[in-house]
Amino acid sequence: MVEHEIVPNGDGFSVRIYDAPAGGWRILFGEKEGAIGTYTKYDDAKAGVRVYDRSDKTVLFEAEFEVYLRSARTGQSSLKIIGYKGGEPLYSEGWGASQ
Repeated sequence: MVEHEIVPNGDGFSVRIYDAPAGGWRILFGEKEGAIGTYTKYDDAKAGVRVYDRSDKTVLFEAEFEVYLRSARTGQSSLKIIGYKGGEPLYSEGWGASQ
């Protein structure tokens, strides 16, 4: 299983995963009823780690790289990938124009 830490916080649990190909620690977020955030239950956090562990990392990194390229081309800031579904990357809301 991927190296990880599950840490209690005020809203539930934060999950940090270590990704050697990405060169360090990353935050893993959950999705519940359309909202992205920390995990509310420990078991959900652990399940999120298992899902990430089984994911095709090559596909994830390619999608993430495309996010960075798109951000550079369009000047959108706060552009972050939150997942990958059905062959398409899913992005966080709240894109803004660069200043």
